[in-house]
Amino acid sequence: MKIDILGHASLYVHGADVSVLFDPLLFGVHSEGLYDIYPPRALHLDRMPPFDAVIISHAHSDHFDLETIARLPRATPIFAADDEELLDCLAGLGFASVTPLADFQTIRAGELEIIPTPAAYGAREHGFLIRDGDALVWNMVDTFPMPDAIAEIRSRCPAIDVLIAPWQPLLDSALAHGQAARFPFELYARMLETIRAIGPRAVVPGACGFWARGGAAWTNHLIFPTTRERFVHDLARAVPTLAEGIMILEPGDALVVSEGLVSREQGLLDYIDCDRAAYNWRAREFRPAELAPLGEPRGAGFTLEQCADAITEFFRSALLEHVLRTPSRFAEHRRWGVLRQYSVVFSGGARRSWTLDLRGAQPELRDGGSPLALATTTLPASLLLGLIAGTISWDYAVMSGELRVRDDTYLYDELGMRRPGHRRLADPLAELLGGAEAREHHLALQVERLLAEVGDAHVAASARDEAPPRIDSQTVMREVLRQMSESQVDQKDSDD
Repeated sequence: MKIDILGHASLYVHGADVSVLFDPLLFGVHSEGLYDIYPPRALHLDRMPPFDAVIISHAHSDHFDLETIARLPRATPIFAADDEELLDCLAGLGFASVTPLADFQTIRAGELEIIPTPAAYGAREHGFLIRDGDALVWNMVDTFPMPDAIAEIRSRCPAIDVLIAPWQPLLDSALAHGQAARFPFELYARMLETIRAIGPRAVVPGACGFWARGGAAWTNHLIFPTTRERFVHDLARAVPTLAEGIMILEPGDALVVSEGLVSREQGLLDYIDCDRAAYNWRAREFRPAELAPLGEPRGAGFTLEQCADAITEFFRSALLEHVLRTPSRFAEHRRWGVLRQYSVVFSGGARRSWTLDLRGAQPELRDGGSPLALATTTLPASLLLGLIAGTISWDYAVMSGELRVRDDTYLYDELGMRRPGHRRLADPLAELLGGAEAREHHLALQVERLLAEVGDAHVAASARDEAPPRIDSQTVMREVLRQMSESQVDQKDSDD
């Protein structure tokens, strides 16, 4: 059996003598133009091999794409979920051979044997066991079968070669109801537990190969709470025997299953072009703390070119040295495998990230973000520089709305899902820039400034009202760069 990956949930299954399309999405853009296939792909219909039947798992528009279905030959046999609206649409389009699906009711197409599997109770959708000779694949699509259904399937099929599994606990519905600001721990754990209960020989993260476009693009950072990289990491910890059998497939790849052997072909399908290099986990990075846009509020003096070197030096020296100096403070971080990502927003909207890896005995600071990070701190460049210089207080940072912090730390392994609970895993940046020493430094600077401005003179209310704002961007910048330059000179002198 060979399975071509067309993008998202669209699969082209080739048996020994027939081919079947599952949930075809031939045009990429779908769901009334809301979403597009991700990573981007182009499907050349004129080079696409012929198929013998189409199977539609359920009525959601990313699986039942009317733009695609309307262009199929009307004599095409279609097997579809027993959903009245879906079946009415097919009838209205004039399809002559439509068969409603039922759980465990076998479909035979040549040598292929396809068995619909249940979803949760009451859901009119299916996964599919696909057998071709000795090869057996379970395409779960979007289903979450209950334990009794899994037991039934395991009794029928004790050895599943490949599980094409749902892995992304989507928050699209939660977003509409104001509930998308938290990581869905329970749903995600259920996904992983389901895979462990099934016990396949290999796993392919399935579906969820799309992203929002146009005016809805901002939702990409709110509806995709995990990354494929994190899913692979967690599944490998939970089921160590699967660690070598987890395969990420992009559009244009193919899965080959024969006599218990599983292999993949990368980018060999001549009818699909996929820009694999365009895949970037940051495009759908979960940013629930950024419901309101986060920019650089203090002007053009804080560009990436002007500030990045100073901020990089701060992370590499001061922040890392703080962690190394107080190792006992971060023993729990090591236990929970914490990677904390720091993202800084510059004038013009540019972002740059650094990752503090606290998982090992020797903490490390790396340039760039991490798709495994569950704890993130995001703030504008001028705010960070002001905190470093002491001209801005941590209290201001917290109350201003410019500081965005997320910590969804969990540990998933053979013992299941665990969370720190009441334990607070401190943010090293908050400790360094919001601790007693930093507060004292900030207050001392404020006293010094006020003495220089007014001395012992009485300040009238009108004068206070007309006083310039406390935070002056150029003053902050000059002070920070001066301090950092002096620090680097001192370091060079001490090295000599």
